[in-house]
Amino acid sequence: MGVTSLLDSADPGHTVRHPIGGDLAAHRQQVREFLAPLDLGGQASEDFVLAVDEAIVNVLEHAGGRGTLILTRGGGEVSAQVCDRSGRLIPDDAGLEPPSPGAPRGYGLYLIRQFCDDVRITRLVDGTCVQMTLRL
Repeated sequence: MGVTSLLDSADPGHTVRHPIGGDLAAHRQQVREFLAPLDLGGQASEDFVLAVDEAIVNVLEHAGGRGTLILTRGGGEVSAQVCDRSGRLIPDDAGLEPPSPGAPRGYGLYLIRQFCDDVRITRLVDGTCVQMTLRL
């Protein structure tokens, strides 16, 4: 299964897609607007926004700066997929352990895990997708 087929499996009635670019504030706003109808409350919403932001930063810094953000809601959950075409991130990079104290980098995946109910990293033939899920 490639990135395209993974993206097409989402319910189009509750899904939006955005190309990833360098404007992080715009991406955070897209996520906030998508979450607004769910009335999650301030902290849960902002934690999810931060998790998505961290995944997008990884694409910008480590995966050539291009990818797709796919936001989906329904079935009692909201999810975000951040997909790139580099395929550099592998499932073993799931951020299960915190970075070493004082480490200058390596916090992104760990924070994503702290803020989401489920995180899956899928390496595909033509890239990688990080799917972050928050149960409502």
